Amino acid sequence: MKYIYAFLILFALAGCSSKKYFEPKVVVGDANYNGSVVTPIVDTVRDGATLADGRVITKRSGLIEKGRLPSGFKYINENDSDIIAADIYGDLYIISKSDFSVKNKLKFDSQILSASLKNNLLAMVDAKNNILLYDLSIGKLVYKERLHDAVAVDTRLANPLFLNDLIIYPTLDGRLLIMNMYQKRVLRDIAISDNDIFNNVIFLGVHNNILVASTRTKVISVTPSDIKTLKIGVKDIIYDHDKVYVFTKDGKVLLLTNTLQKLNELELPNAIFSAVFSSDSKLYAVEKTGYLIEISKDLSSYQVRKLSDEIKSPVIGFNGKVYIGDKYIILK
Repeated sequence: MKYIYAFLILFALAGCSSKKYFEPKVVVGDANYNGSVVTPIVDTVRDGATLADGRVITKRSGLIEKGRLPSGFKYINENDSDIIAADIYGDLYIISKSDFSVKNKLKFDSQILSASLKNNLLAMVDAKNNILLYDLSIGKLVYKERLHDAVAVDTRLANPLFLNDLIIYPTLDGRLLIMNMYQKRVLRDIAISDNDIFNNVIFLGVHNNILVASTRTKVISVTPSDIKTLKIGVKDIIYDHDKVYVFTKDGKVLLLTNTLQKLNELELPNAIFSAVFSSDSKLYAVEKTGYLIEISKDLSSYQVRKLSDEIKSPVIGFNGKVYIGDKYIILK
């Protein structure tokens, strides 16, 4: 029996030793921290993050110092004037960005996972995969539809999208439901993928009426006349005007048109992307083993800088700044 144990130990050690990591050929220098936000990030979503003290960092507004979310609430989304925050018990608050006063307190049967607000309409997806539409002007839920149960959910959740007179709901079971906001009627149901677990829509964006959406295993482009698909292991996506950047699970960056035609590809072998974001002229990726990668938008060149440690904390980056845990780096 002892020989069996010894074999199992050697097998396990061999498996560990064969694991491959990102090893850049050239590191141009260190990516040093420029400051601290005092308390760490405790929760991140696609468009923002919540700090331990209740402050929020959003991709639209940056670090908002003037107010705090109520205890137990996490940032979900925002518009020009308001923040949407929710807790795990089905409570949802709409909070003024100007003074952090609570404008609306709403209660639902299940935790709200994603939400968007336009004028008086609040579009939501809850943890039971219900799509919901609430009218703030009358204080009433005006639409609810139960979809298929989601066994497990990727924490990168896309929010519903308002587009002209339409609401596009990204579901937990890998679909897009397109609703007429005035008729309160679903006009189209588009299936992206049908995996049993972690099949929720993790990205949803639109530019010039071309819709791009993704789960962890498939990207789709929807035009008024056609749907294109790309089956690939997706880590994250950046939709920049008419270009789509797909960061894959195996360390590649694809540059695509918004109809998913490949223009270029960059290989970063074994890179694990913890966060990706863009500026006017560059793409940035934070790599899990402790690197900050700066990439030209045509993918023709890149530079790697070393972080002080591997990534063990939530990360969010935008507008020339990246937050990691309780620290931040200003990108030159």
